[in-house]
Amino acid sequence: MHGHRLARALGIPAMTDFFEMPDGRRIAFRLAESTANDKHAPTIVFLPGYMSDMAGSKATALFDWAQENGHACLLLDYSGCGESDGDFADGTLSRWRDEVLALIEAKLSGPVVLVGSSMGGWLMLLVARELAATHGDASVAGMIGIAAAPDFTSWG
Repeated sequence: MHGHRLARALGIPAMTDFFEMPDGRRIAFRLAESTANDKHAPTIVFLPGYMSDMAGSKATALFDWAQENGHACLLLDYSGCGESDGDFADGTLSRWRDEVLALIEAKLSGPVVLVGSSMGGWLMLLVARELAATHGDASVAGMIGIAAAPDFTSWG
């Protein structure tokens, strides 16, 4: 067993850090740094689904795989979810999109691969659109939807 998986098997939680948003909200996240030879490889960013968090099985499996294979990976809990501050009822897609963007801006450099699960698939598209608009198309190296649930009733 390696790193995070061994720690989990021993009952030791993975290290959680917190990022403070301008309004004081603290957003919980975990970041695995790249140990691969290619330091320019995209960082994997996992976006959980509705009422899910970074402790879920998909998120932890992806984080474990990334660590075992030397890839950088970012997990996070939206405000009101998991270990992050806030009330879930105050959450909106635009609020959670802004939290993801703020973390990417503050903690990552280079392109990302966005992985969105369920509602995270909708957030993946919103984040990708904003990253491409502000940093160019090369800022998003790819997107992976896992049972993605985007709402195409309105894009704007």
